[in-house]
Amino acid sequence: LQLSLLFLFALIMGLFSSKPTTIEQINIDDTPNKPITINIASSSSPEGSQDTTSGSGNILDCNLKTAINTFESKARETSLSNLTAEAKQILNVFKLNVEVIKNPNINITFKKWTGDNNHMYKIRLYTSEHIEVLIHIFSDKFQETSYHNHYKPMILQNISGEYIHTIWNLDHNQDGLLYKFQKKHGEPLPDGQPINGKLIKVLQHNYKSGNLTYIEPSLIHTVKVDKNSLNKDPVISFTIRSNLNLNDHQFVMSNKPKLPNEETIKNDDITKEKRDEVLQLIIDAIH
Repeated sequence: LQLSLLFLFALIMGLFSSKPTTIEQINIDDTPNKPITINIASSSSPEGSQDTTSGSGNILDCNLKTAINTFESKARETSLSNLTAEAKQILNVFKLNVEVIKNPNINITFKKWTGDNNHMYKIRLYTSEHIEVLIHIFSDKFQETSYHNHYKPMILQNISGEYIHTIWNLDHNQDGLLYKFQKKHGEPLPDGQPINGKLIKVLQHNYKSGNLTYIEPSLIHTVKVDKNSLNKDPVISFTIRSNLNLNDHQFVMSNKPKLPNEETIKNDDITKEKRDEVLQLIIDAIH
């Protein structure tokens, strides 16, 4: 009897002294026509282990952070154009965890172009040396942008609303006068330089809710809100940008020698009321 009691005591002490478990891996089942399920596998971790996730992962839900980290590891090895399925998965997980945008550490900036009344909110969910995950909200009267390309490749997924996306090609063999504003990342836009040629429309499509597209950074394009659409929801775009394979020949083109002035209002200068209003647009669009 004494031996049995000693054995029982040792067993109980062993249970209380076992090492804590931690989440090691989250496997996401994305089988078509099935709801997304999150399967969490736990394993013992060494004492003193810490979460060393780079970027802004510490403000995100664990499921969303894992989906982004999985995407990021692949983005280091291949072009974003090969990761559209993984991009869809991030958006699906975000929709299940949309309340993360209420975190006060989520960064919001407001861009406004005087002269054409265009403005846009940019919500930054995640950033690292490899990728950025953003949400763009366009004003409902957003007029067509200047012709432009981008510094970074990106995948766009439309959450809400509808806008017109047009791709252009510069033909130097046709008569015309344009002004080219060469951009250098992080520097003010210089004066435009006159060039001969004409921009030819290559492709135009309506970018609707549920659509996904990959944008090569060298591509010349314009966007504008489709005011004739029956869909009057705000235009909200879920954007993943790569910080790799950058385009060093970034520019803006215009038929005019001067572009609208661009004003940026940073996160700390946006009131709490406006911040809550903007974030609620995203929550309402997903619910």
